[in-house]
Amino acid sequence: MTKVIVTPVGKAVYPHLQNPDTRFNDNGLYQCRLHVDEAGFNEFSAQIKALYEKAYKVECTIKDAEVEKSKSNPLKVTADGNFEIYAKQESMKQTKTKGLLQFRVAAYNAKGTKIQMPAVGSGSELKMAVEPHFWYVKNKFGMTLRLRSVQIIALKEFSADDMPFDSVDGFSGGEAFTNELTNDETPPVSKEANDDAFSF
Repeated sequence: MTKVIVTPVGKAVYPHLQNPDTRFNDNGLYQCRLHVDEAGFNEFSAQIKALYEKAYKVECTIKDAEVEKSKSNPLKVTADGNFEIYAKQESMKQTKTKGLLQFRVAAYNAKGTKIQMPAVGSGSELKMAVEPHFWYVKNKFGMTLRLRSVQIIALKEFSADDMPFDSVDGFSGGEAFTNELTNDETPPVSKEANDDAFSF
């Protein structure tokens, strides 16, 4: 069984934890980008890198060749200097032996008590329990972090204020929007947002 690793505490960025995101995946995807401090990022990266290199050597041995590494990486330093850890988990998956399996991300409060997942919004402080998953697809070796559970240290509930735009001069009309957004209506994040990431 793959080792489950807990991230350092960080701030969630447009998380989908209560309800899965279905914009790019019909099965639905639970996901969270976590911005952590540099020291925590480096320590976490070292743990992940050790597992990655071990799995990579095994794959090269199986293929009897040096396998190309995918550029896609769940660890990155963003353009604006944030140290980011990205984890995801499909909400359902069809298997040959067990049929349709459904998944949810478990939630714990700061005391370690298991709770119902609240509407976790951007800016919430939390830890993620993740499981490194290594894959070999189209002659490339790569890794994703499967999101298993979160520990919520400080909750900022999702609201219509969770949007990425600053106020600028320009159009100021339009009828006021009165219906609160659901947790599935967060601002768009590029499907390739975790590509060209922190390199091992």
